[in-house]
Amino acid sequence: MNFNQTIERNGPHVVDLRDLDFQRVPIQRYGTQGTPYIKWVKVGMPKINQEILHAVFFLYRNADDARDGVNSQGTGFIVADNDGRSFYGVSNKHVAISVAPVVRINTHDGAEIFDFGPEDWESHPDGDDIAAIELAIDPSKHSVSAIPARLFSHKDNLDLGVGDDVFMVGLFANHEGKEKNNPLARFGNISMLAHESALVPWDGKLFHRHIVDMHSRGGYSGSPVFVYRTFGADLKDRTEYVRMDLSPVAGYLEDDFRHSSQPVRIKVFPETMFYLLGMQCAQFMEPWKLKGAVTIEDQATLRTSDATYLSGSSGMSSVVPAWKILEILNIPKFVARREASLAAVLAARGRRTEPEIDATDGAIR
Repeated sequence: MNFNQTIERNGPHVVDLRDLDFQRVPIQRYGTQGTPYIKWVKVGMPKINQEILHAVFFLYRNADDARDGVNSQGTGFIVADNDGRSFYGVSNKHVAISVAPVVRINTHDGAEIFDFGPEDWESHPDGDDIAAIELAIDPSKHSVSAIPARLFSHKDNLDLGVGDDVFMVGLFANHEGKEKNNPLARFGNISMLAHESALVPWDGKLFHRHIVDMHSRGGYSGSPVFVYRTFGADLKDRTEYVRMDLSPVAGYLEDDFRHSSQPVRIKVFPETMFYLLGMQCAQFMEPWKLKGAVTIEDQATLRTSDATYLSGSSGMSSVVPAWKILEILNIPKFVARREASLAAVLAARGRRTEPEIDATDGAIR
C-alpha cells in the first residue's frame, strides 16, 4: 500500500488549510451569464491555529532530559498516510539518528516520552538528511495533529514559486517548555525551488533542496516548513482577473482608494494555496568580521584583529523537499507493515478485496 493512497480516515486532527485563519475581503465576481456577485476571499498573513503547532514534537538525547524538559536538541513532526491509520515521526537524520533519538509528544495533561534509540529510526535509502519512525498515536491521550500525505508538495508542483510565503514551527531552544513542548513559529519566503542544476551538498553528497529566506537557529532542524499564497499575491500570468469596485467595500483599503468610483482590475490567484513545502535541515553560514574584544557567553573574551572572523547565520535556510520525505515513508519495511495492517482490518470486516483507492496530489509517480 503506497503511503499516498486513501482508504478511510480516523484518529487525531489532520492539518489542512482550515488551520490557517485568514482575514477575508469581498471582491466582485461574475457568473457564467454575467451576473455580478460578491465572493469573500482570504488575504494577508494568517493566524496559525494551535492544530498546526500540535503537529510537532521535540527530540532529546535521553529520557531524563525529556522528562525534565532540558537540553532539547531538535524538532520532528507527525505525518499520517491518507487513511489515517499509520503515523510516523519525521526529522533530520543528523538530529534523530546522530544526536537525539528520544521523542517527547504532548499529551492533554503533559507529555509522553518514547525512549527510542538511533537503531529504531529508519534513514533515507540514498543517504539524505531524513529519518522516520513509526509512532503509536492515541487521540484520547495525545494532544497532537498529523500532516497528511495529500498536503505534501511534489516535484512537479507548478503552483509553487519564488517569493511565496513560508513559515515553520519548531523548537526555539531557549524556550522549549518544561512540562509540555512549546513550539514557536518563524516566517519567510521561497528564494529558490529545488532543481537538478542547483543541488546542495550534505555529508559528502549532493541533494535536492529548497532555499528559503527565513532565519533559523539550532533546534529548528527537523521542523515542518509550510508554504501558502492568497488573493492578490500571485505573480504568474495564468491567474485570472476580476473587477473590484472599491466604493461599496470601503474600509479595508488605504484612504487614497476608499472613495474611488472606478472599478479596478487586480490579479487574483484562483484558490488559496497551502502545502507542506518540506523540512528545515540547515542554515547557510557566512563569515562575520570581528573588531576588538568580543565576549561570547561563557567562553573567554576573544581578542581579535580586523582579520578575525566568526561563522554566523546568513538568514538563508535549506529545506528538504516534501516529496523526498514521501520516499522514506514508502520504503519496503513501512509499506509491508501498512499492507499487513490493512489486511488485518479487511479480514476483521469479512472483506476479501481492497476498497477503491484514491491517489492524491502527494503521490510520487
